[in-house]
Amino acid sequence: MLLAPFLFFGSLESNEPSNGAKCPDATFVSISPTNLTAGNATRITVKFKNSGNCVWKKGTVKLYANSKGSPSGVEFTESIKRKFGLVDSFPGYLITQDIAVNATATFSFIVDAFPSPGKYSIKYRLVQKPGVTDFFGAYKDVEFTVK
Repeated sequence: MLLAPFLFFGSLESNEPSNGAKCPDATFVSISPTNLTAGNATRITVKFKNSGNCVWKKGTVKLYANSKGSPSGVEFTESIKRKFGLVDSFPGYLITQDIAVNATATFSFIVDAFPSPGKYSIKYRLVQKPGVTDFFGAYKDVEFTVK
């Protein structure tokens, strides 16, 4: 399921029996690519599995990113922060269709790679209500290598 940015806010609804899993909950599946060429535009694809016990309703789950660190002296430009989802005002990448329990949500977006070679770390996680601290699932630390 390919998902694009979308700005509709709704709510999560449970329609599954409780099996001990949290509603909502998520498990990181994959991210690619993680090897980038400095300054080049690249499509990044991030996947999370709905491992909770409720359906994620369209527009209610956002991919959230947090910069964990970067090479000494390197600062993320506003453009890079925005494209990687690293600013609070960023509308983010929201699901545009319902994601059933045990199904996988795919977030796909184009970024301009960091301008300087090095290793850059970004932590990805899901948030239920964009702009609020209703995070769920564990953070996934991702290291991007830029050449």
